[in-house]
Amino acid sequence: MITTQRNAIEKVTIGGDEIFGSFGSVIRGAKEEVLIQTFSWEPNSPGVQEHIIPAIQALQAEAKRHPDSFSLPLKIRILVNQARGPAAKFMKRKKGNRAPTIENLLPNLGNIDKNLLNIKGGVHVNKLTDGLHSKTVIADGQRVAITGANVQKRNHATDERSGLAAYDTGAVLRGEVGLSLRAGFEHNWERSLDAQDQPNKKLRRLSVSPDFDNDSTLTETPITVLTRKANIDPFNRSLASPQAQGFLTAIQKAKNRISIQSPNLNNPVLIKALVAAAQRGVKVELLLSKRFNEQRESALGAGGTNAKAVKKLKSLSKNSSNLDIRWYVAPRGE
Repeated sequence: MITTQRNAIEKVTIGGDEIFGSFGSVIRGAKEEVLIQTFSWEPNSPGVQEHIIPAIQALQAEAKRHPDSFSLPLKIRILVNQARGPAAKFMKRKKGNRAPTIENLLPNLGNIDKNLLNIKGGVHVNKLTDGLHSKTVIADGQRVAITGANVQKRNHATDERSGLAAYDTGAVLRGEVGLSLRAGFEHNWERSLDAQDQPNKKLRRLSVSPDFDNDSTLTETPITVLTRKANIDPFNRSLASPQAQGFLTAIQKAKNRISIQSPNLNNPVLIKALVAAAQRGVKVELLLSKRFNEQRESALGAGGTNAKAVKKLKSLSKNSSNLDIRWYVAPRGE
């Protein structure tokens, strides 16, 4: 299930309103199960209040009108990261997200009919560098919204909301990739704690396995899902994970162009691989955030700032014309 074939890429989403709007769309289409996971979860953010909660309410209303179309009660599981101990101090939080009760996760949700919806929350306890950083919504192991954006206010900005929105992207996918990402959520959920700090129960299997072979809307669209286990050792630089090997291999095998946008880039092995790619004639385009997370990235074991990484890249590449590095500048409404 690492690489699947029968898939469709429905759309690419840009910015918080589109990204969390896609969260709502995926939730509304569920018939048996909704699985949500994210690093940060701000319950009063527009993502929750304007997209996720209305979608859950609409799902309940539809299940009430057409109960025979659903496997009831429809299960909703929400998994968030919770920093404790040294991690909470590093993240400047007293205890990260609160206990994962429905009231804490979904304030203003309103009355829930437990015969229709079964909602539970969980926390992945983050003590050092072992945070939950996946951000996905999965419906019935078939349709998925995936993004780099946390469920936070900073992802939204309008005339009524002060400041500039953080820039991020996402995608809505459908097909076998849903089962790949569901397996990842299952792994995380079964290692998380409930509102009473007790281990969460295992996810049940889907009552009906999705029939992807007979879905004519899916095409031969290979998608590879690469993950890595939580790493509690801040000095562990091992690249012995599917995720790290996937990135490294893609860079090493590139023939024409490598385009990377990231808030942080400081892995020394990947930096050397990018330089080697530029020197063998591959166009390397890097779009990085300037001064983002500099205080945290400067901490012992954190890897270093983007500025240091750029200096290293330029030093090793000897100003190769194939290396194009740019700083991200937030758009101001144009």
